[in-house]
Amino acid sequence: MSSLTFKSNPLSITSGSPKVVHTLALGYLASALKANKATQNEEVIILEREAVMHTLKTVKKEILREQPDVLGISVYLWNYQRAMSLCEMIKQDNPHITIVLGGPQVTYTAQEVLKENPSIDIIVRGEGEITFCELIEALKRRTPLHSVQGITFRHDNSIVQTPDRPPNCNLDAIPSPYLTGILDLSISEKLDLETSRGCCNRCAYCVWHRAYKKINYHSMERVFEELKFAHDTGVKEISFFDSVFDSPERGKALCTFIQTEGMDLRINIFLNVWSVKPEYLHMLKRSGTFSLDVGVQSMNPETLMLINRPSNVEVTKKALAHLEAGGVETICDIIFGLPRDTLQTVKAEIDSISSHRLTLQTNFLQLLPGSQLYETARHHGLVYTEEPPHMVYQTPTMTKEELIEVFQYGHFVRHRENMRRAIESGKVDRGVRLQWRFDSLFGG
Repeated sequence: MSSLTFKSNPLSITSGSPKVVHTLALGYLASALKANKATQNEEVIILEREAVMHTLKTVKKEILREQPDVLGISVYLWNYQRAMSLCEMIKQDNPHITIVLGGPQVTYTAQEVLKENPSIDIIVRGEGEITFCELIEALKRRTPLHSVQGITFRHDNSIVQTPDRPPNCNLDAIPSPYLTGILDLSISEKLDLETSRGCCNRCAYCVWHRAYKKINYHSMERVFEELKFAHDTGVKEISFFDSVFDSPERGKALCTFIQTEGMDLRINIFLNVWSVKPEYLHMLKRSGTFSLDVGVQSMNPETLMLINRPSNVEVTKKALAHLEAGGVETICDIIFGLPRDTLQTVKAEIDSISSHRLTLQTNFLQLLPGSQLYETARHHGLVYTEEPPHMVYQTPTMTKEELIEVFQYGHFVRHRENMRRAIESGKVDRGVRLQWRFDSLFGG
């Protein structure tokens, strides 16, 4: 076996020059392969490209130029259709390439994906580092794949699904793709970090908790080492992929480290609405430039109960007030199309967030395969697109027209708040101010 090629999405353009936003998942896979004795000599190539900016023909040409033996593609809701088309194009040009898929979109529908897409050879389910190393070793030695846990594959005109692989409890055993140089930080101003896997919540629209009975953590020493390395390399912005700051002890340790080291960084974090506390916000503000992404999702009590959100309306209202008073840049997420939500309840949620001068971010409900809502969508009367991203466009309590209306309303409110901030900062001229005031008064 000569080489493996991983395909992913991100490439961002900043100031006219390309700046790579590395794909952490593929970096972990490559690091694991290089640390494994049986696969450490394999040539691993990561192709990071923004699907919107490159045609499939261009991506296919780039992959085939590398002449890989194995092509691995990380698949999500938003790139599923393009990934399937790309695999078909690759197989047509070179049927000898073994195509392996992984990621949340295919983990819980592996057999269906293989049945519907003959160009796919193997699917890695769940965590991929150990599984992928064993898979590559088996392919290299041409031994049967039946002993590799956590895969679904074709064999003698049938589809075989091996037992699930237990979660990896020792995350530090996976070498850091940053510290090992697999992902080159010298060409990136942004960094994505993962400090844990799993979730203690059981939200019905999510699958992150499904494979984990408990949360598995990287040691804080590992996280500190990656942070310091990134800062010393010139990284300006770090995004934490997990809810590390939902753990007060670990969140406080991170803030203390950042403050002690004098790191000048912009840090983006996720925070559950029930974790918002005044003392926590003060700590974040003292430690540097933080941007919070707070999951509100809904403020309808019936909806919160149905989607298993461990929150209530009073907790959310207090959190919004704390966020406004705390002075930390905040985005509040709400989801359109959840069960029992109505036009009136969602508009009230938008107004509540706006009244606290917080940035609104809205998303239509997308049904993740393997999630509780995906499996019970028909029971709840959710109408959604059959093809990924399985977007909900009608519910028993909201018509298609009402969902469009609330989307437009959310867009208007977000635009109004952006203009207000620009006016208050003096970044717009008087003519724009007058237009904004007219729009605010008359809903233009």
